[in-house]
Amino acid sequence: MAVHTIAYRIFPPTACPSALLHLSPARNVCEVDTDQVGLSALNEIIQTAPGSNPLPLLFDEFLSSGTAQLIWKGSGPGRGVEVRRAFSGLFGRFLARAYLERYHGFTWFSPISGAPCNVSRRLRVIRQPGREFDMPDWIMAGPGVLAIGEAKGSHAKGPAPSLGLPGPLRTANQQITSVWVQKMDRAGNWVNRRVKGWGVMSRWGVENPLRQAYHCVLGPDTEGEPLEGDDLEESIQDVARSHVALLLQGLGRPDLVDKSASPDASPQQVSATIDGLGERTFIGGIVNNFGFLPMSVDDARAVQASLPERLRPTVRFLDLETEVVEQYRSGSTIKAQPLRIDANGPSLSSDGMMLAPLERIKSAPSTI
Repeated sequence: MAVHTIAYRIFPPTACPSALLHLSPARNVCEVDTDQVGLSALNEIIQTAPGSNPLPLLFDEFLSSGTAQLIWKGSGPGRGVEVRRAFSGLFGRFLARAYLERYHGFTWFSPISGAPCNVSRRLRVIRQPGREFDMPDWIMAGPGVLAIGEAKGSHAKGPAPSLGLPGPLRTANQQITSVWVQKMDRAGNWVNRRVKGWGVMSRWGVENPLRQAYHCVLGPDTEGEPLEGDDLEESIQDVARSHVALLLQGLGRPDLVDKSASPDASPQQVSATIDGLGERTFIGGIVNNFGFLPMSVDDARAVQASLPERLRPTVRFLDLETEVVEQYRSGSTIKAQPLRIDANGPSLSSDGMMLAPLERIKSAPSTI
């Protein structure tokens, strides 16, 4: 397990999730598993820019060895201000998503793109009139929860702030509180609904000059009427369905979202045994550092065998659980899955995405 520690602060302290209180009641330290971050990053990439690679390996290449803390090698990824800023923003988004999944119970993330952003015919996110801030990153959901999310990355110098909000979180607060989450009522009117917002800033820790890594987390609310009961559950499922649709498109299966579309990739179905969950079936394809590879599992194994030993782990299978696909296609309730992160075997995220070594999967008859 590629587990590291990172300091954190939450504003206000009462917003601290129970999982963190139990893990670290006094030290204000949480855990970052780079295998989980990599799986979260894969989901983020294939939802927003289809094509992916085994990112857990990328993170481990960049990180300093011999320390439990999350410390990047040298002065951190990238050379030059613009490249550092790009890495900071991208990695900050990945780390924030993994943190929100692990400690706040969010499973489904629908990227906010444009204003208004229509999640479904009955749920949308809009910018408040007269507010000019950028839109937040996601509307996100988990069992019983719906929220707005904004990620910030920082490579700023100096110690962690002891008082007051860091600048990136002040911006995140303005972004979150400048939008309305709206749900259409039975009469066809858009109604502002109050949901939680989470701004997560990840500051790099680096070897040279030695600098501590930390998370800063802010939990404001949006404006509107309370969202609860059936309205809340409908909104959660709308976000879940948007999330799964984007995953299927990123996996090259737009035909499973829109019957008039054609698949971009040949469907491959496999089975794998997940620790504590037994055997599950999945649909997806072969990936390596260059993205999806148009080949069968058997062909991928042959290619993998021809590679130097250190490169063989880069060829893996990325896929979505068939049960989740069937829930999406049938219009039934999409359910969260237990999170299972295994550095040496199949890793399963709570949305049903799996990243697995080829030796831990086997081909299965197609059912989709």
